[in-house]
Amino acid sequence: MNYFDVIAHPENYDFSIPRLGEGMLPSPITTGRGFIGDDGRVSFAKREAEIRSLLSRGGTYPAFEEAGPRAKIFHDPAWARVAILTAGGLCPGLNDVIKGLVETLWFSYGVRSIFGIRYG
Repeated sequence: MNYFDVIAHPENYDFSIPRLGEGMLPSPITTGRGFIGDDGRVSFAKREAEIRSLLSRGGTYPAFEEAGPRAKIFHDPAWARVAILTAGGLCPGLNDVIKGLVETLWFSYGVRSIFGIRYG
C-alpha cells in the first residue's frame, strides 16, 4: 500500500479503529481543553485536488480518527497502568513529549502507574 494506491482506490482500505466499548465515564479533564467528538476525522489526502476528486466520486473517503480527549471515556484511569515506549534513533523534542504525557496522565487523569520501556 502506498499513498497513491489509497487515493486511487479508497474503497480497498479500512481506516476505522475498533472500540473497546461505549464511553460511559465523564472525562477527568475539566479545564483548558476542548473535547473531540467521536465523529472527528482527519483527511488522509493532503492535496486539495485529490480531496476534491475523492469528494466528487462519493463513496469511501479515507480519513483517520481525530486524536484528542473525549468527553466520555471507556475505563476508569485510576486502575490504568501505562507504558511509554520509544523505538529507534534520536528524536529532537522527545523528552518534552514524554514529560507532557506523564504530566497529563498523572495530573489530569490520575494515573499512578507510569512506566518507561528502555530500548523499546
